[in-house]
Amino acid sequence: MLYGIIDIGSNTIRLSVYDVDERTGDFTLFFKLKTMAGLVSYIDPDTRKMSDAGVEKLERVLADYLRCTSKFRDLKGPYVFATAGVRNAKNAKDVVARVDHALGLSIDLVSGKDEASLGYEGAMRVSDLRTGVQLDVGGGSSEVTTFRNGRPLNATSIPVGSLSLFDRFVHGFLPVPAEADRIRAVIDDALERDEDFDGFSCKNASGVGGSARVALRLRDAWVGGDRHAGRAGRTITAAEIAQVLERVSYDPHRALRDILQIAPERAHTCIPGIVVIQTVMRHFGCERMEVNDSGVREGYLMTRVLGRRGSGRGTTTAR
Repeated sequence: MLYGIIDIGSNTIRLSVYDVDERTGDFTLFFKLKTMAGLVSYIDPDTRKMSDAGVEKLERVLADYLRCTSKFRDLKGPYVFATAGVRNAKNAKDVVARVDHALGLSIDLVSGKDEASLGYEGAMRVSDLRTGVQLDVGGGSSEVTTFRNGRPLNATSIPVGSLSLFDRFVHGFLPVPAEADRIRAVIDDALERDEDFDGFSCKNASGVGGSARVALRLRDAWVGGDRHAGRAGRTITAAEIAQVLERVSYDPHRALRDILQIAPERAHTCIPGIVVIQTVMRHFGCERMEVNDSGVREGYLMTRVLGRRGSGRGTTTAR
């Protein structure tokens, strides 16, 4: 059976269609679409409300996705959820009501802690890590979950992400060292104020989301690495992340040229996101990060749509 999931994020809106074995809970990503909407940029910094232009852009993307899902026979859904891009807006309920009125779509506003938990559930389906820290840097928030012996301990959502940090601190295209330090200070402060994380340390991190994937691709291009080397090739060390960021500081013009070739849609947000990843890893003493393609959408499908938790295995390779 096919299930449609629409994930409304701060920077991107994604449609994922999964082929689900309803007996076992196993699933395969069948089809996907992505739109770089940048919804967080439509939130007024003074009123904290999403503008009419932002709501209209959201409606246009969702209408396109509905036309797309109508082509699939016997598709369940689409099930729609929103994270920081909508939930952080003061008029979030009005935004949801307008979309429901215009398109007949009910949007599930996922809280920050729930987003972190869903990301953990999704990532652990395809990971062998038992103890570590799970992190997902989105456009408008960053989710952090600690886990030990295969069980989540604490989860939090830091209300800043790669796009909001870029808008707040970066005056050019890539952050200069002083701007990167300001980003680190914001993340350090948030982690230090969260007493639930006190005393936890680990060697391994699990990363999901665009910033983690781009970090791996930049490592492959600048430091060396084999992206086809199995799970070992999907791991980036703390030292390699430092090398990536040093490259940006040392030769920003060449770095920007390379980033525009490697990840043009994330050219302005990937480095702030990687700075967040580095800061979280340093806080917990992580030496390496495993990069997973499975995350919050898969966790949402498994727990909120299928009603399963911690069962079955999923893949995210589109047919």
